[in-house]
Amino acid sequence: PLEEHVQQDFIQLVREVQSIVTYLEQAIRELKRVLASSFSKRERKKEEKEIVRVETVESEIDKLTVKLGKWTYSRKHDYNVLDLIFFNDLVLIFAEIGDKAENLAEMIRSFTR
Repeated sequence: PLEEHVQQDFIQLVREVQSIVTYLEQAIRELKRVLASSFSKRERKKEEKEIVRVETVESEIDKLTVKLGKWTYSRKHDYNVLDLIFFNDLVLIFAEIGDKAENLAEMIRSFTR
């Protein structure tokens, strides 16, 4: 089994990814409101708030990804290599979800400006 702190970091990574998806969904709902309001300033401000939330969470995802990656590399002699590769791949998949969410949020921002 993984060390307790690594398990906690991984669970936190999963939670952050869940959060970023939720915030992105809210940003998409706000985009619909921006379009329906003919790009009103008030609705664009709401949209910007959701995009900032996505960016903030993505930054946390990046930090956790680096932390877990460093741990994985530091334990290459202590664990089965295939298990570490699988774990690292899983971490990178979650990181990619965060990156894609941030990219989409940035596209929405550029569209609503």
